Amino acid sequence: MDDQTTHSPSPSQVKLDHDSLLSPGGSTPMMINSHELVVISSDDEDEASKGDKEPLELRIPKKRGQPSVPAVKPAKKPRTAPSSSSSPSSAPPSRHGSRAKTVINKSLKESHKDNERLRTDIEKLQRELQQAQRDTVILAEEAAKTQAEAATATKQNDATQEEQKRQIEELRAELEKKEVVLHDLSQVKAKLEAAEAALFTKQLELNFTADTSRQLADARVQLENKDKQLAKYDIELVSLNAKLCQQNEELLSIQSGLTTAESEKTAAEQTGMDILREKTALAVENKELSSKINILERNLEDAQAIIGSFKKHTDNCGLLRQPPEVLEADLKFVRGVLEKYGRPE
Repeated sequence: MDDQTTHSPSPSQVKLDHDSLLSPGGSTPMMINSHELVVISSDDEDEASKGDKEPLELRIPKKRGQPSVPAVKPAKKPRTAPSSSSSPSSAPPSRHGSRAKTVINKSLKESHKDNERLRTDIEKLQRELQQAQRDTVILAEEAAKTQAEAATATKQNDATQEEQKRQIEELRAELEKKEVVLHDLSQVKAKLEAAEAALFTKQLELNFTADTSRQLADARVQLENKDKQLAKYDIELVSLNAKLCQQNEELLSIQSGLTTAESEKTAAEQTGMDILREKTALAVENKELSSKINILERNLEDAQAIIGSFKKHTDNCGLLRQPPEVLEADLKFVRGVLEKYGRPE
């Protein structure tokens, strides 16, 4: 019977084997031979009969769904029979061996059943462990892929920053070019203002020669063409030119009435009062026009591209090609008109 007896694993050993199966980083557990878990106990007849009433095995507490493993008490040495073979209380050897064999067979069957359940659970745990290891490999591959994508995104971000720096440099260079163009446009604006002042002087002159009138007409046509191209900036100037033309016609009619009849003096004086009132209104309109011109100057930066496209028209303006003597005479005429009628407020 001693040859058939094997020692049962202690609960701590079973627990360690179970934890090693559940640990994701541990090595692959070895298969446990269910036949090595068999524990055979031999006892005398009294203990065998007592074993029928009391449980023959102690169960190890379950852990995470692990089936109970039978832990049978260690086998005890059989008690030696009394030396006196004639003792009436001793049982026959054949009966003692038969009962012990029955107990052993019963324990073997139960141990085999428990070992089968344990082996099934261990195989299930091994499959779960292998699946967890495969999942770990997949997660590692995904992490490596994510790191590669992050490195690619970092490179793309660096390239984007370099491209943005290059674009900023290009924009800075273009801004400097536009500042130069703005300076040129300021000079063009001064020339345009001088041309407009000359046109205003030509329109107020009553005894202007035919050649001067033709030049003014040409200049007016050119300015009207520019006004059509810059309609949203020169609407106020067109309206002012129309009013000035109307005032010139009224002044001509007044002078003609004063030379033809003295009887129309009262009407002429009344007309002169009307002209003075219109002059006052014109001064107010001039002030409003100055304010609007200031607004147009502030908006000039937004119209730099449009004004630049018409720079060649400004260079070809007939007024700017006039000799200095003619411009000086026009300036004197304007001063005379301002001294006669007074400066606008």
